[in-house]
This record gives sequence, structure tokens and C-alpha cells, in this order.
Amino acid sequence: MSLQHKLSHWIYSILSYMPDFTHAPFFHDWISQTRALVLAWQPNKIIGKQVKIGRSCKISIRTTIKIGNGTILKDNISISGDFQIGEGSLIQAQTTIDASGKVRIGSKTQVGRNNTIFSHNHDISRKDIPVLESPEVFKEVEIGDDVMLFSRVAIMPGVHISNGVVVGYGSVITSNLHAYGIYAGIPARQIGTRQ
Repeated sequence: MSLQHKLSHWIYSILSYMPDFTHAPFFHDWISQTRALVLAWQPNKIIGKQVKIGRSCKISIRTTIKIGNGTILKDNISISGDFQIGEGSLIQAQTTIDASGKVRIGSKTQVGRNNTIFSHNHDISRKDIPVLESPEVFKEVEIGDDVMLFSRVAIMPGVHISNGVVVGYGSVITSNLHAYGIYAGIPARQIGTRQ
């Protein structure tokens, strides 16, 4: 890892803890866009134009990330692994994204507050292997365009969420969701369709 890579990550870390001054819109926009510009100095980070990154977003130095134009990451988001998100999307505060098995999110999609996306888990099916020693299994998560995930949604590894889906508060997604469906529950079940 190059000195420039380490230095840019160090600068990003400092900027991530600077206050946003949300009551001063010009400074708020400037600091959130500056975080994105500094993050883009790292060779494994591709950041589009007018991307805004909120305070205390933890994006590890080894994370490979691609963020489309105009996307906003709010405060206290944690991202690790191999992550990609399209243009004009929004990730709300307190969300955790484990992209160790890859996570792909489309354009104009909202990921709500306190959501958790998992792209790996453990194979606990065998009783002759203690659960703490069970092998890890990595599965890519795909979330389409124009998707709305309300708050406290959990997405399990390997799930594909098609374009236009809406998922209600507190849902747990364990299987693929079909285009323009409205889902809710644990596990999430279809309760309607967008017209």
C-alpha cells in the first residue's frame, strides 16, 4: 500500500470527524463534498461528481468502492469489502454494509436508517464443526434501481432485490424480491404492488 494511499486515508479520517455545521448549508456541503474528494485520492476508490459523505462514515482503507454521481452517504455509516452504488442514491445514517461478498446498489435507491446488509455468513449446518470454527460463505447482494428500504431492514447474503421494490420498516429479507413489489415482515413477504 503506497504512502499516498495511507496519507489520503489519514486525511479522510480527520475530515470524517469534523463537524458538519448543518445550520450553515454552504459549509455543510463543502465539508461533505471534500470528504468525497479526498476519499477519491485512493486508488481503490472511484467517487463520482457531487457526492456527499456525512460525518463519521467508516470506510476502511482496503474497501473497494465505486459511488455514482450525486449520491449521498449520511452520518455514521460503516462500509467494508467490495461496494458499488449508482447515481443519485441515498444511504441514511447508522447503516452497516458488509460487502465482503460484494454489494451492488443501483441508481435512485434509498437505504434507510439503521439498515444492515450482510454478504457473508457462516455454514453452521454441520454439528461436528463448532459454530465458532464454521467456514465463512460469501454471497453477493444486489439491490436494483428505484428501491426504497425503510428503517431497520436486514438483508441476508445472496439476496437480489429487483428494480422498484419497497420494503417496510423492520423487515428481514431472506430471499429474492420481485420488481415493483411492496414487502414487509420477518421474513419479508409481498403485501402489495406499486401501480
